[in-house]
Amino acid sequence: MLRSANDKRRWDADEWRRYRCRGETCSWQGLLQVSGGRRIRARDERGTSVLVRMGRTALMLLTAGGVTWGCLQALQFLTGS
Repeated sequence: MLRSANDKRRWDADEWRRYRCRGETCSWQGLLQVSGGRRIRARDERGTSVLVRMGRTALMLLTAGGVTWGCLQALQFLTGS
């Protein structure tokens, strides 16, 4: 179940999750504290893989190199050397 805005404002919001009872006659819902091991594991599963991050970094470096090369070519053209 999604947390409310008030749930997210808590100073320790990462340590709590909102749950709801799925029973037909039960209408309980509330916050329960998440254990330390589970909290770390949940963050790792949502994270981006190393290969994707490396690919993004390589793409940014290639883009920066291309822009730099283009600027140097333009400067060379403008100065006539």
